[in-house]
Amino acid sequence: MGVVVLKRNQVQIGRVGEYLAAAIITELGWHATFVANAPYDLLATQGDQLLRVQVKTTEAAKLHNGSLSYQWSLGAGAGYAKRGVNPDEYEILACVGLDARRAFFMSARQIAGKKTLRRAARDAFEVAAESRSWQASTRCVLDPSLTSAA
Repeated sequence: MGVVVLKRNQVQIGRVGEYLAAAIITELGWHATFVANAPYDLLATQGDQLLRVQVKTTEAAKLHNGSLSYQWSLGAGAGYAKRGVNPDEYEILACVGLDARRAFFMSARQIAGKKTLRRAARDAFEVAAESRSWQASTRCVLDPSLTSAA
């Protein structure tokens, strides 16, 4: 019997990505709480540390200029009015690839103003990317003297 692939809408795709990101954050030793009606999707807490996490999800890598890559739309809003990443709205961006069932994380400060992010499929989710990118991103946020992460 073959695998059944269900057609999902954008809301469902986003919701699955949020659950996957929450599971990964939890696995990394933080507590993840879902948030509604905010410019971010999750609150990640560990002790007295609190981080706002925005989750962006793509279903699968696609062919772009002859090679497979993942692309995430990062901005808020619609169409031409879409604005780029605003680090005042959240600290951490989680980029989820549903086909890989993986994520990587970036500090919002690192990508301020960006509207899209593209990564080659071969590089997007290398071994230990989740742990390494989470540690680098949280370090960047929690230590303002650092300017880059992941």
